[in-house]
Amino acid sequence: MHLVQIVDKVMDQQCILITLSCCQEFGNKTHM
Repeated sequence: MHLVQIVDKVMDQQCILITLSCCQEFGNKTHM
């Protein structure tokens, strides 16, 4: 496994987490 691939996977996971939290915040604001 190349280091670049690992970094890419980690970045992808972080992007997903950030997107999920953003969606949750956006959803909360819409429900308010």
